[in-house]
Amino acid sequence: MGKRKSGIIKGVLAAVLFVPAMVHGTLRTQASLNVDADCYLTANTEPEFQKDLEDYQVVSGDSVKDRVIVDYYRIAGITKDEHYDTFTYDLIDGYSLTGYDISNYDGLSKLESDDWNTIEEQLFEQALTNEPDVTKNFGQKTDEKEVSTGLYLMVVHNLEKTKPGDYVKDNTTTAYTEQYVYTFTPQLVSLPSTNEDTREEMKTSDGTWIYDLTVTLKSERERRLSSLRIEKLLESYENSSPVTFVFDIVGTIDGETVYTNVTSLTFSDAGLETALLDGIPVGTHITVTEVYSGASYELTTDAEAETDILVPVEKGTALTADNTATVRFGNKYNGKIPHGHGIKNIFTYGMDGWGWTKDGGTE
Repeated sequence: MGKRKSGIIKGVLAAVLFVPAMVHGTLRTQASLNVDADCYLTANTEPEFQKDLEDYQVVSGDSVKDRVIVDYYRIAGITKDEHYDTFTYDLIDGYSLTGYDISNYDGLSKLESDDWNTIEEQLFEQALTNEPDVTKNFGQKTDEKEVSTGLYLMVVHNLEKTKPGDYVKDNTTTAYTEQYVYTFTPQLVSLPSTNEDTREEMKTSDGTWIYDLTVTLKSERERRLSSLRIEKLLESYENSSPVTFVFDIVGTIDGETVYTNVTSLTFSDAGLETALLDGIPVGTHITVTEVYSGASYELTTDAEAETDILVPVEKGTALTADNTATVRFGNKYNGKIPHGHGIKNIFTYGMDGWGWTKDGGTE
């Protein structure tokens, strides 16, 4: 677990540092306090996020390629006071604080929430240069003897992202599942605690010390995004003027509309043209409808095509057949004399429904 460093942090640190509860006051050691007790930690998050984080797993052959994990860094150990009903923290080698006096209660009592935020940021930065004491799957309890009493920093990221540069942004970390990207605030927690819910302040009156803690980590999430490819094959072409085909795109998740768009493709010859649309949430069911084919052309496929957006595509990633959902349409010249030519327009959606702004000329 590492060696202890000279200098102590009063027990109040446990109540002040863990996120988001920040309180002041000395922690009293009751007769039941056992600094050598078996201890356990489990990382949880908001209930609606929990299952997605726990279940996410990418398997290749017999090995797990990726999952969401939690690194536990032991920042300090606990030492009982021989004469008073208090205990102290001993910073472990590799950790220090600059600009703050936390070696006595008087110094601690003067610190405000912003001060503690800075202290936590300092310890987080130092933790990233050390090896974690324990690494577990998200939602998995530590095993017996893996953790002991002390102060721990909990850091969440993906198994495949092992360098801080891959998962650290400012003072937060990221973790990815198939449909979401999560942002976590690294959290300091005292073990043991006097409150089973580590989001609330510690109590000092009942003398009950809890050594098996489930910590609810502060997190936020956003949908991951992907792309859609619309392919149009014009089998035959009447060469007197360009022709434009218009497509309406609607995306839903669990029956709720999450994406709408209109795009078009203009041809000056027979052949294949492609439209690429991005910014579509992963997990979206897409319906594409060809709503205009020109007076001289008829569909050789259905007017409507459906697909699911399943693979996230990060910015800067090349779009391929493997990572981009595709729908296909076909048209051919129907032998009728056209009365105009096609152009590509800019389509917008407003209070009165779909409309378009001409990009030059008329149709």
